[in-house]
Amino acid sequence: MSHWFHRNVLKATTQVNFDMAMISSEPSAIKLCSDLKACRRRLLELLPDPGHTVEAIESVFSMYLALLHGLLFVPGENTPSKLRHNTLFKWTHSLLGNTPQLQNDAMFEAANMSCNVAFWFMKHAAMMAAKDDITMEEAKEVHTSLRKAAGIFKLVESEFGPKLTERQLEGGDLDPRVMSAYLTQCTAEAQEVTMARAMELKHNPSLISALANETYKLFSDAARVLEPLGDVTAQWIKYLRLKAAVYQAYVVVITEEVQNFHLLLEYRPHIDVSLTCEHDPKLQEYCVCPQNQRHYNSILDSHRALVCCPKLKPVCACLRRHATGRNRAVNTIVILVLCFVSGVFSE
Repeated sequence: MSHWFHRNVLKATTQVNFDMAMISSEPSAIKLCSDLKACRRRLLELLPDPGHTVEAIESVFSMYLALLHGLLFVPGENTPSKLRHNTLFKWTHSLLGNTPQLQNDAMFEAANMSCNVAFWFMKHAAMMAAKDDITMEEAKEVHTSLRKAAGIFKLVESEFGPKLTERQLEGGDLDPRVMSAYLTQCTAEAQEVTMARAMELKHNPSLISALANETYKLFSDAARVLEPLGDVTAQWIKYLRLKAAVYQAYVVVITEEVQNFHLLLEYRPHIDVSLTCEHDPKLQEYCVCPQNQRHYNSILDSHRALVCCPKLKPVCACLRRHATGRNRAVNTIVILVLCFVSGVFSE
């Protein structure tokens, strides 16, 4: 998962039996509870493996939400069901460790399970993008997976979240700030695929620059909304800020087609660190400071092509060769490309 190298962990939960024998002995109610238990167990078995097909996940997830709807609303009506608060659900949060949050609320279950499925789509996209020889169909699946993840987060944010009756934990997955960050990150990463495809097809540099600028804003917005949460989001914020810095630099340096970028370095030596690191000092902090020397070296050693863009491999190799023996300022410009390619930054 070299390109999208930061992914928060999946949420954990406990087994739920949906035992409502004391409430109703109707055969249909007993069958509903049995189907809910089996479907939930199956979905939780699938989610840890990002290698499953999208169809397999969507099928079980859709079935589970359809069954869970029977606990949320009265059949045929839009009024809350009396069964909504009869079952206890326990869920951890991706940023808050292993201590679960408990609520007697089927809406709480719907929101958390949906978040977990969205996390699966993010991990699935990262796994697909990490392949050496990704096909066009696989690239489309990467983009679609990220868009679906964003759609699920939007569903939770607009439909499930406002209907929860209890106050949500600060920094939890249902915290509106965390939810907004996930939604924005997925949108930005999907746009990365669009931008990479535009570069491969040699679209107008002004279009690529506009896409880079929009992507920079999205990553910046995601990082900014997490800042009030403090240390619990520190690693995540670093990832988002690094991504934002790289795309901000793209806006500055893309003045010709990417395939001719090495000519800019050759014939326009004034395009150096003054237009990159000084334009955004965070690049020095993230890419070339002594503490991150190993990440700097790893980036320069990377020959991996942009996600979905195997044709850009020779360009990256040429940039790397051009940087060899030059000063650190010019090397920093090369980092702007290869950092986007390799994604080898962590704590």
